[in-house]
Amino acid sequence: MKKIALARIDDRLIHGQVVTSWLKHTDANQILIADDKIPGDMLMKRVLTAAAPPNTVVMCKTVDESIEFLKGEEDASERIVILAKGPEVYEKMIDSGIELPMVNLGGMVNRADRDSFLKNVAVTPEEKECFRRLYQKGTKVIFQRTTNDGEEDIEHLL
Repeated sequence: MKKIALARIDDRLIHGQVVTSWLKHTDANQILIADDKIPGDMLMKRVLTAAAPPNTVVMCKTVDESIEFLKGEEDASERIVILAKGPEVYEKMIDSGIELPMVNLGGMVNRADRDSFLKNVAVTPEEKECFRRLYQKGTKVIFQRTTNDGEEDIEHLL
């Protein structure tokens, strides 16, 4: 299996905090965006790739393609940050055999179908239930917007 440096939920995907803070903090050299819509959106793929620092490989794959990629042979030089917009992506990965002891929760934007959960995080009832299932599967979810912020285990909020 590939070396995963960080699995992060952040519906902004690649942005300033990821580029300036999380990549350095994890010493990652690859970003895997696991999303079923972005691989077919050439403009968005170009924007996301352009947002990454030089010498950082950016891959936009569907969730199923991401799973197959992550199951590939480990390369000692790879350190991958996975970015997804919601917890269901990570639940599918875990159900497919990808080991994720922890998922980092960054931001999930407030929408009409979501209720406030934490600062910069709003969730639907289904997403909240998905977080519960992640814990049942042995994956801890911590809220940490930036590397300078402390980690907050969200289990007590579920």
